[in-house]
Amino acid sequence: CGDERVDNTGYFIKAAIFSDVKDDMQITREEIFGTVISVLKYDSYEEVIKRANDMTFGLGAGVITRDSKVERNDY
Repeated sequence: CGDERVDNTGYFIKAAIFSDVKDDMQITREEIFGTVISVLKYDSYEEVIKRANDMTFGLGAGVITRDSKVERNDY
């Protein structure tokens, strides 16, 4: 998903989901804008906070989880 360009100019792609994204990838470090989402896996709430605080811009974020404590921020 996300490999189809809108046109031949610029860096525009159709809505996309980028999976298996790592913290050191450009798509993570530069936080692109648009109808895209980057999927990064995590093992703990503490890891999520550390990784979020390590970002330069922090312009967009979301957490999808099955853990209702994380969902409600009960930590």
